[in-house]
Amino acid sequence: MSSTSTAVFAGTYGGGLFKSVDNGATWTNVTTLNVQYVYSLFVDANGDVFVSSLTNGVFESTDNGTTWTALGMDGANVCSVTANSTSNIIIAGTKDGKVFKISGTQATAVNKIDELPVDFKLSQNYPNPFNPTTTIEFALPKAGKYALKIYNVIGQEVASLIDNELSAGYQKVTFNASRMASGIYIYRLSGNNVNMSKKMMLIK
Repeated sequence: MSSTSTAVFAGTYGGGLFKSVDNGATWTNVTTLNVQYVYSLFVDANGDVFVSSLTNGVFESTDNGTTWTALGMDGANVCSVTANSTSNIIIAGTKDGKVFKISGTQATAVNKIDELPVDFKLSQNYPNPFNPTTTIEFALPKAGKYALKIYNVIGQEVASLIDNELSAGYQKVTFNASRMASGIYIYRLSGNNVNMSKKMMLIK
């Protein structure tokens, strides 16, 4: 259940969306939203109402539930939704554990849907073996301060690729080892609740 300054909204599983303008004393079915299974409701700071449906995707109303705009993700099993009225970003979670970001210059004009990682992941560098450059990719489910550093086999730090604040999402870094000797090196991702490492081989 969510509310704007003038109305209260309640979603049902099978009966659609209901609206009350008298603090819940009476309710009317919002027939302009043709959705039966409402899994999540959210009202942002602007009073815009967002609804997620398991089978129909995400919808937005900017006029207190009178009209609705589909924001996409039809058939994606969306079970939760939240929004940031300042940045016009909508976050949707799905039944199978995935998180999506719907972004655009306006919430009603979706430009792209980006899947956000739900777990930390440090991928194997490629190419591997390499000479002298290689790419390292990793996934961050949440923003924070992270470091990506290179060590030799005896644990000495030989390069620092990242050591700062990063946003959630997929990251990619190119490592140039032109000044290093051939051998096995270890790259380590550390930071907010993560400490992962993998080996790579430099062959010149």
